[in-house]
Amino acid sequence: MKCELIRDLLPLYIDGLTSEESNREIEKHLKSCKECRIYYLEMKGEIPEAKAVSEEEIEDAGLIKKIKKKRKHRITAACAGAAAVLLLAIFVLLPRTYGEVKYEDITLSYGTRENKAYLQMTIKPGHEIVFSGETNRNGTYFKVLSATRILNNESDSMGWEDELGTKDSPCKWTLEFKDKTLYFENGELIQEKNK
Repeated sequence: MKCELIRDLLPLYIDGLTSEESNREIEKHLKSCKECRIYYLEMKGEIPEAKAVSEEEIEDAGLIKKIKKKRKHRITAACAGAAAVLLLAIFVLLPRTYGEVKYEDITLSYGTRENKAYLQMTIKPGHEIVFSGETNRNGTYFKVLSATRILNNESDSMGWEDELGTKDSPCKWTLEFKDKTLYFENGELIQEKNK
């Protein structure tokens, strides 16, 4: 008999409502089919004895647990490594702005050419100068604000030229760094003030 038919007959068999011939067929099937036998015992309210777990199965379960734990640690380590690489990439690749620039961070050249005064600032390769400036009747004032890291290794350079003035009305430049202020007249450094 098929399992479906046996399972349909089991409630009647348990209540003693099946024929002798049906009983023999059901009992024969229950001896050969484990699933139907378990189903029958559950219907009667009897739970089959729990199978004892062997030492080997316990060791296997412990081994599986260790493997899962190692896998979890590897995944955690891989995620932490990926995060570290991402942070390093952001740190290296994105421009960084530094605080105010010191005098020593800049290479400065100045002087006169023909009838003009010149001033040139160059910062180390891979950086760009950020500054502000204004010109008024007292001369030109420049403040070096910061240096931003850029993605190439070229040197950033800023330069100015102006007509030479007279002794009474010279070409004046003031250049302010974080640690020092420089004063120029007609392309010559006339004063340095440390802060």
